[in-house]
Amino acid sequence: MTSFEFADCPTSVTLMASKREGKPVQTHDVLFSLRNRTARSISARTSVQADSITKAEWFLIDGAAPATPGQRDLHIEPNTTTGVKVTIAVPPDAPAGKHLFRVRVAAEDDPDDDFADSPAVAFATVEPPAPVKPARRLRRWWLVVVAGALVLSAAGAASWWVIRHRGPANVRGELGDAASKQLTGAGYVVSAVNGATTGKPRNTVIDQVDDPDGKHVRLILDPGTPKDVRGELLEQARKDLGGYAVETTYGNPAGKARDTVIDQSYDAGRAGVTLQLDPGPPSQPMRLVNRSSSLCMDVYRSNMADGTAVIQWTCTGGANQAWIYDDFSGTIRSMNDSHYCLDNSGTYGNGAKMIIWTCTANNNNQRFKYDASTGTVAVRSYPTEVIDMNGTSQGNQLLTATASGSATQSWTLTK
Repeated sequence: MTSFEFADCPTSVTLMASKREGKPVQTHDVLFSLRNRTARSISARTSVQADSITKAEWFLIDGAAPATPGQRDLHIEPNTTTGVKVTIAVPPDAPAGKHLFRVRVAAEDDPDDDFADSPAVAFATVEPPAPVKPARRLRRWWLVVVAGALVLSAAGAASWWVIRHRGPANVRGELGDAASKQLTGAGYVVSAVNGATTGKPRNTVIDQVDDPDGKHVRLILDPGTPKDVRGELLEQARKDLGGYAVETTYGNPAGKARDTVIDQSYDAGRAGVTLQLDPGPPSQPMRLVNRSSSLCMDVYRSNMADGTAVIQWTCTGGANQAWIYDDFSGTIRSMNDSHYCLDNSGTYGNGAKMIIWTCTANNNNQRFKYDASTGTVAVRSYPTEVIDMNGTSQGNQLLTATASGSATQSWTLTK
């Protein structure tokens, strides 16, 4: 689930004639509102993502280093919104055309998976007027002939241009499928991206960009507002949200049936919905006791935070040694704080360090299988790897190892 979302972003702007460093430019300042949705501070990088006909050097992010004007590093506090200002400055010799760009924000610690794109912003460039050459003096009768010829030529050229260059139909306000079918039938290559939510029905065309090549049309669609599915079971919620990208995560038990939607959030930029699910009534808390050392699986110093080591320690009956194993999902949830689950650090193979991490639905790092007959706790997606006590010393961090039948890999699930 992405940590970011964009809000209050325009979908099109009009460039104005101005000067920059004493040179004429076509320019406009665009302000994006960027929110950190999480409860933690995040270091992130913002960058401009332009389409293939748009030059990167036309953009400057306010506060960026001179060497990299199109990107800027930010530190965003938890649950706060910050502004990102992008200045468009197109030089006077740029050809006329229509362009699109977005702003991307990516977490520095996970740029490939934790990122968000703003809605696409469209703008058009115009060619500067050609310099006027001084007219040569002609005899008066030649003026009449030349004027008549120019009028006829202009009329013919205008007629030819209107016939040849009427361009694609204006499909704003139509639904995306119908608009795409109409334009495709007229010989155009059509692509579509989501813009900002405007209150119109989902997939309504709110803007279009006709490429200068005369062949391609890009449609900007309203992603719509998804149905409120709180209170529904996950299977029905997915049906009611058909067409939206759906992500799930488990929250705290709310007294409802397992996989009931207890909250939802919407990212208009990617037309994605995140559903928070009720994990269902909690099972009886249990201890995991190693059959070789008689030590308990323990959250180090009861420090409930992402990345805290899971160790073996003398059984004390403390909440940091109490776990709930869900055989259906494979999660082993800490009862010291049920937001956190046993996790293999994202490593599959010998030596993966066991930690706690925020519980996430369908996360293979947090899916295990307990075998009561052998006492092994295996990684579900890598069943030959099991949790090992890693020596007999109290305080050792638990690791994964290839299943060998050793008592050091055998655990008793007990009250």
